[in-house]
Amino acid sequence: MSSVKTCDRPNIFILYEQNIGLLTPPIADELRQAEQTYPAGWIEEAFREAVSLNKRSWRYIRAILERWRTQGRGERYLLNKVGQCSRGFHTSRA
Repeated sequence: MSSVKTCDRPNIFILYEQNIGLLTPPIADELRQAEQTYPAGWIEEAFREAVSLNKRSWRYIRAILERWRTQGRGERYLLNKVGQCSRGFHTSRA
């Protein structure tokens, strides 16, 4: 029996720990809420943008997501290729 493999995307908790730091219970609650509010691709791209600018904080990432929600992502984000700004950004599940 073959299984269909979905997008091998790191979850929000892995992204946080690999790119920002240790996860605390209050941050975990905020991350759960973000997962329900924003598309997974947006979350990953917001982490990528923050890391590329060396702004490694959940507060900064949340502001990016909120801006995209209210103002749209704009052409710049739609035209970016996956991995273009990946320097220092971890997506592996190691």
